Amino acid sequence: EGLRVYRHVANLVFIEAKSCAACRVFSRSACIPRQAIYVPGMGMVFNVLVPGPGVLRDILERLRADGKLVEIMGDFTPIPKGMTRKQGLVLLTAIKMGYLNMPRECRLRDIAEALGLSSSTVSRQLKAALKKLALDALLTSGASLAAEERRLTLIRRPGVGAV
Repeated sequence: EGLRVYRHVANLVFIEAKSCAACRVFSRSACIPRQAIYVPGMGMVFNVLVPGPGVLRDILERLRADGKLVEIMGDFTPIPKGMTRKQGLVLLTAIKMGYLNMPRECRLRDIAEALGLSSSTVSRQLKAALKKLALDALLTSGASLAAEERRLTLIRRPGVGAV
């Protein structure tokens, strides 16, 4: 009842159902669900990004209050090298709240209120986090960028500024 099953290519099956208790908790938290899979004999296993231990603790408390048996199976920090915990927290919260979407779905002030920080702190931390991500991406793809720069240099016309 209220369940739809869609079969796609190969053995891929999508199931559409009313939101489960865990999904409702995730949707009301500053987290990013990455994956949900059913493991026979175990139940649902969720891979969720959380910006810090406080948010994780809140999610666990809510799930347990709803009668769910919860076990942390692993800990992974997706924050790039050189990024502080605060920068990572601000960045993940900005993503979750839709600040980086076009058009923006929230203001810096909203992120600041959610984290208990000032708007200027959120602005500084977010800029620093985005700069570190951009630099990391540039360093990772440096060879292809150098080739693109050479190509652009070759097509530059005399008397015209940089392309």
